[in-house]
Amino acid sequence: MNVNQCYIVFLDNAVNRIFKTIDTLKGTFQNIFVFNQEKEFFDFLDENQVDVIFLNLDLSPNDGVILSREIIQKHFESNPYVIIYTDKQDDFVQELAFNSGVDSFISFHNKAAVMELFIKNLLRRRVKIISNSKKEVIIDNDRYLIF
Repeated sequence: MNVNQCYIVFLDNAVNRIFKTIDTLKGTFQNIFVFNQEKEFFDFLDENQVDVIFLNLDLSPNDGVILSREIIQKHFESNPYVIIYTDKQDDFVQELAFNSGVDSFISFHNKAAVMELFIKNLLRRRVKIISNSKKEVIIDNDRYLIF
């Protein structure tokens, strides 16, 4: 999977605190989109094949856990990775996030270079789904399997 073709989306009500990270990531990933409103965010997800979604835990009016449940229940065709980020480190918050079905929970204090590697590793392991007329073929490159 070419990382330049991947769509990465951030939803954060206070986008000004992540601009530096976003600017750094844009050096590697061309398709990064940042939203601060839920409606615009969900409209974008409905219209695009998104690969990775980052949700701030402390979103308003709905927090990242509630929104992650909604994203997962919608069963988007691209089956994006959903990651919650926050400054909070307590286990209870992480348990809530993972119980909602998120793929990962990270500290916002990660440096942009670490975030870049994190995203590259996620995308490298992504299982590719190819439609072939009426049959579906799933290729798992990491395990060298075809279903």
